[in-house]
Amino acid sequence: MKVTQALLKVRETCEKVLVGLKYKNGEQLSTDELEKLRTDQIVFWIGKAKIADTNRTTFISVKIQNPNGIGQADEEVAFRNLGAYIDIITSKSDGDGTLLKFIEKIENAFRNQGWKFEMVRPAETDTLSEKTIWSFQISKTL
Repeated sequence: MKVTQALLKVRETCEKVLVGLKYKNGEQLSTDELEKLRTDQIVFWIGKAKIADTNRTTFISVKIQNPNGIGQADEEVAFRNLGAYIDIITSKSDGDGTLLKFIEKIENAFRNQGWKFEMVRPAETDTLSEKTIWSFQISKTL
């Protein structure tokens, strides 16, 4: 699998899963369209800064990882480790468990597509936006 094919596969999977959950792709929205959305409507960006939209209650930032090659066949990479970091940035607390249920929906959607979904570090609060960042990683070998 070529590097570009691997990168495209990760991007397509992330878009498919997040759009399937009825979240909006921020890259496809104009500034006006973005401003017209309710602030509680979930928007995601692929490859944008973590604090892409500080007006949103919750949004998602996806960073695609380097698709490392594994093994060789006919001078081509036989397999690649694919992955992305999924940051959920929110001003919500999890006092009643709704935030964890929201995260579980995302986890289940990726797992249903055959991807691993793991937390990569404890939730942390960004001091500038005062939002909490929950960081996860999806991964799969193809």
